[in-house]
Amino acid sequence: MENTDKRTNKCTGGNRLLIIGILVFISTTMIMTGLFISLKIKSDEKDTCDIGWSLYETTCFNISTLSLSWNLAKDSCRSMDGRLAEQITEGKHAFIQQLDVEIHGTALDWLWLGGTDIDSEGNWIWDDSKKPLNLTFWRPGEPNDAGSEDCLATQTGVWNDIPCTAEKQFVCEKS
Repeated sequence: MENTDKRTNKCTGGNRLLIIGILVFISTTMIMTGLFISLKIKSDEKDTCDIGWSLYETTCFNISTLSLSWNLAKDSCRSMDGRLAEQITEGKHAFIQQLDVEIHGTALDWLWLGGTDIDSEGNWIWDDSKKPLNLTFWRPGEPNDAGSEDCLATQTGVWNDIPCTAEKQFVCEKS
């Protein structure tokens, strides 16, 4: 009888070790899964951009070196899963101007942005979001619609309405 109890205790002791081992394995697996999920969530946060794009806050920007009409520029941005830059804040405005100088050495030419009044003269909206331009950086006397100027361009910190058919470089953004 004594022998049986000892064997039972040994089995019970062995079972305890097995149970402890299983619990350690499960705990380690749960911790590692939690770390993986945490790392996955962190890697999904926007903290880098594709090559050729520059990060500002949570948005990536690309200033094209191609000159296209406003509509072709819009299509080009969409082909890169982006849009012409819009909903410009003071910070975004300053960033785009700085990026233009970094890429081109100077801001000599106009760059297309996503603003237009092509659907309703004088009612400027952001083309992609259809939201009105709330904050603007118009050059004095602009917009003036001189010669069917329905598309928004920026140069050296000011905006101008210019004909959409003009070929200009452009600013794309994507989140």
